[in-house]
Amino acid sequence: MNGQCPVCGTAYDFQKLNILAERDQTVLTHVVCANCSTAIISVFSLGRSGMTARGLVTDLTADEVGEIESGESVIDNDVIDFHAYLERGGTIFTDLEAADNA
Repeated sequence: MNGQCPVCGTAYDFQKLNILAERDQTVLTHVVCANCSTAIISVFSLGRSGMTARGLVTDLTADEVGEIESGESVIDNDVIDFHAYLERGGTIFTDLEAADNA
């Protein structure tokens, strides 16, 4: 397998690749560039047309990605509730400021 950091071009050390989750024929991984410390989250999937891979540069650690991956899923009602909250004039920023001032 060939792979290099999208930021500095250094080849990855796949011995340090963290497999965070496996489901059916899909694998979630996390690897950190040994040169510039850029982290990449990747999803590898095997389907009828072969293997596909998608990657994302992130500042999350492998542990943080694992926590998010194993967390609760967002359901339809969560989206509807959040939309109603925004319609009532609520914003994330004002709520964060209020929490900081409390």
